[in-house]
Amino acid sequence: MLDQTVNEMTDDLVKLRQATAQVMASQKQIENKYKQAQQTADDWYGRAQLALEKGEDDLAREALTRRKQYQENADSLKTQLDAQAGTVEKLISNTRVLETKLSEAKRSEDTRLNSSHPSRS
Repeated sequence: MLDQTVNEMTDDLVKLRQATAQVMASQKQIENKYKQAQQTADDWYGRAQLALEKGEDDLAREALTRRKQYQENADSLKTQLDAQAGTVEKLISNTRVLETKLSEAKRSEDTRLNSSHPSRS
């Protein structure tokens, strides 16, 4: 009975670690997209400032419109990134809890096995 529990917990731990790795990989992709969108928004803001300095108000307005689009995208990605970070923290916490329970179950199993087979002197 305890063997089956340990095996199931081990399987669950493997699945949990795989899920954590997948979520962390996804988080990294979102982070890269966020940085890229934020950099592009900043670039468009710089172009708008340059256009204003040159007195090209129409170009400045167009640059600000594009900046707004990229900034909205960056903000949306940042929201996703923050949510993903919370998910990663929960998965890591759950992994640690399961690792502790698995370790305790293995100790119980070892104790049971050792007590049923007394050592020979």
